[in-house]
Amino acid sequence: MLTVHHSSLKAQLGAATLVVALVLLLAITLMAFSGVKVGVNEQRISANEVRYREALEVAQAGMEHGIAYLRANKSIIASNAAGGWNAAASSPRWTACAGNDLPCGTSTSASYDSAYLAYRNVPNTAQVSSAYTYTLHFATPASGAAPVANPTITIISTASPATSGGVADPLAGSAQLKQTVKGYGLITHRPNRPLIAATTIKIGQGNHGGQVWPNLNFAPGVSPQSAWAGQTTGTPINIAVGAVTCNDSYPNCSSTISTSSTSGLDLSTANFPPDLFQYTFGVNASNYHIIKNDRSVTRLTTCGSLGSAGIYWITGDCEISGTVGSFSNPYVLIIEGTFDMEDDTTFYGIVFLTKADGANGSGGNTDLKEDITIYGALLSDSSVQLEADGQEISVIYHQNVIDIASSYGGGFAKLPGGWFDQLKP
Repeated sequence: MLTVHHSSLKAQLGAATLVVALVLLLAITLMAFSGVKVGVNEQRISANEVRYREALEVAQAGMEHGIAYLRANKSIIASNAAGGWNAAASSPRWTACAGNDLPCGTSTSASYDSAYLAYRNVPNTAQVSSAYTYTLHFATPASGAAPVANPTITIISTASPATSGGVADPLAGSAQLKQTVKGYGLITHRPNRPLIAATTIKIGQGNHGGQVWPNLNFAPGVSPQSAWAGQTTGTPINIAVGAVTCNDSYPNCSSTISTSSTSGLDLSTANFPPDLFQYTFGVNASNYHIIKNDRSVTRLTTCGSLGSAGIYWITGDCEISGTVGSFSNPYVLIIEGTFDMEDDTTFYGIVFLTKADGANGSGGNTDLKEDITIYGALLSDSSVQLEADGQEISVIYHQNVIDIASSYGGGFAKLPGGWFDQLKP
């Protein structure tokens, strides 16, 4: 007869229960460890995401500061004058791209060659994060040793972990942004002739002549252009006895296109804009105050206190003498009153005689003496009268002067497709 010992069965059941409990406990422990590990990983991922996002935002802030820096310094970016970005004593200054360092390339490959210029480690920009710092570099196509007027510039903003006690956060990443921007000036349409007037143009007075050198590169297959008037009846362009428009490079007027007895193809009245102010500045004449109050425009009552080269709005009459400006530092004068040049005066730049402000504007009255030279262009909302007392008056179209003068003011705009970002672990 089989005898079952209840104490042995109870012991076996207890052992089985203990094993199951231990297995369940182990499973729960493993699950707990797994959950903690997942939580830690998620926390690390979240922290990394926060770091990367902060790096990207710091790089973006650097980019915006870079654009603001270009706008604030637009007039001196290409200048080699004192204080200009290309001046011999400037630090930093534009240098030809070479090697793989930013902004010309990366640590492993070059993006730009010596046909580009680099401006490194832009100063005076604010840091916006305690955890990250950014650096700014600029690259632009070279035009000799300096950028062109209204240049196309690629801004490279790199955000890197800030250091504390000389040590950076080992978990922090970095970010790099590139944005290409294009400069634009306050002048929308650059003058393409030395004399432009909404009604009539008179060159010389009585038997006193003058010389006007045209835009020799006006357009392919088109005659050089000296004067453009808006009036189409009567005599919109009157060349006095002894006055000529020259078909040669200054200072030798060995051949002429038009004289007092003949009108050449360099004189035009076709397709004149209905609003010369709007054509030149991109703003309707009735909204002239937008230009007059632009931050890049200096307002004066007369020309007696002109400062460094730039854009000036003269609310009264303007009289100049001596030498005003240079080939590399021309002026833009927007004048409500009359424009006078004393004997032996040379002016470099663009003069716009406006009547946009109807209460004061005269738009065309000029009084030019002997031995006068204008390198650039003279424009008027109404008429231009070069009523010189003597015969030595010259208005010479000069492309470099026009280009530099037309680059003043304005700002920089982002180019479509010119943005690139990169996050780095």
